[in-house]
This record gives sequence, structure tokens and C-alpha cells, in this order.
Amino acid sequence: MSLRAYDDLAQYEGLTSGIGSSISSDSLMGKIIAMSAPSRNNKALQRIIIIGCFVWAGIFFFTILPTMDSDNGISPLLIFPLMCVGPIIFAIVVIAGHSLLLSTLIGIPQTLMSTVVLKRGDELKIHYVQAIKRNVTLKSMTFSLVLQESATYDQGSSTVTVTHDHVIQQEVFMDVAITSDIGIDQHLTFIVPNDAMHSFEVTRNSLQWYVRVNLDIPNFPDYHKDYKVKVLAEVNDES
Repeated sequence: MSLRAYDDLAQYEGLTSGIGSSISSDSLMGKIIAMSAPSRNNKALQRIIIIGCFVWAGIFFFTILPTMDSDNGISPLLIFPLMCVGPIIFAIVVIAGHSLLLSTLIGIPQTLMSTVVLKRGDELKIHYVQAIKRNVTLKSMTFSLVLQESATYDQGSSTVTVTHDHVIQQEVFMDVAITSDIGIDQHLTFIVPNDAMHSFEVTRNSLQWYVRVNLDIPNFPDYHKDYKVKVLAEVNDES
């Protein structure tokens, strides 16, 4: 069975997860867009950014705002834009810093897949290759086939999105010694169960399938990456 680059397959099938084909998911802009998604993998960064926004708001309202008035040439119309500048810069710095720190150890992965559109009962073969720039022992290396359930609903005046991940199949490797000359070179096989729910998406509810990679790196930010696949309602009669 021949394997092809995931990016080519996903672009052909339209599975780019909201990031335009001209924007790489490994670029800074791609990471900013992906970070805004309601995923548990993003919660740590989102929490840091939220705390930073509150700190900036306190500094702005109690330190900067009292010194701003029309006498020193600052228009009241500039107050709101100036208030927003701090959180935007802080968010970009946090995401860029996180990406830069990871890039000192981990290279961009090359992921080959047999397909990105599967029937229930189909087999998905994956060849995952990732350069590691220095020798390291990972606490764990996890590859998962995940069905993510997402629901959006109104809560008072706010709109809330809740996601829940169902791990269908998982390969976990503990205390993995990785050398810089070889890196990560892993062959995997996942099977979509015959009775699994197919991919589904409407305005406020969705069922999405992903192949998820998690690297738990000691004394370093963890590495997470999701590869979206599509599961059809049809069942493979040969399975």
C-alpha cells in the first residue's frame, strides 16, 4: 500500500482544519489560528494568555489610564485600541516563544498516510518521521486515533463550545531514547471500528476524527499535533 504526504492528501480532500492552503499549520500564523481552537492541548497557552490579559488590564486601568487625557495630546478615542494592543502583543509573544523553544529541539514532522478518507472498518497506515536536534529521552510518545465530539450552546449572554475526546485506539511508548541522527521514525496502523460514528458537522455540533501525536518532553514544552481525517458512514464490506 503506497503512502502519500498528509498535507497533499488533506488539501486535496479539503481537510485543512480552517487554516487556508496558503498558510502552513507549522508557521507562526498557523499556530496562532490553531491555538484559538477549543482543544485541551491549547488550554495551558490559553490560560497564560488570559492571565496576561488580566494583568495588562490592571496595569492599564490603574497606572496608564489615569495619566491619559486630552491635555497631553491623547484622544479618548484611542483608549480602547491602546488597551487592546497589550494583550495582542503578549499573545503573539507567548505563542512565538513557545514555538521558538520547541523548534530548538524538534523539527517539522513528515507524515505519510495511506488515506485521509476512510470507511468504517478501514485500516489507516501511517509513517511518522520527525527530526530531533539533540539526544533526548522522552517521558512518553503517544499516537492516538481520536473521535472528538464538539457542541456549541448559549449560556446566558455567552456562547460556549465544549469538546470531548473519545480515544478509539492508542499506541503509547514510555521512556523513549531518541538520538539526533535517527530522530523519530514510527510505523503505525489504526483501524476504524465497524460500529464507530462517522464524521459529522452541522452549525453547532460536530464529530471529527483525528490522528493525534503527543510527545512528553522532560524540562520542555510538550509537543502536540492533530491530523484531521474523515470517516464516512459506509462500512467496508471486506473488514
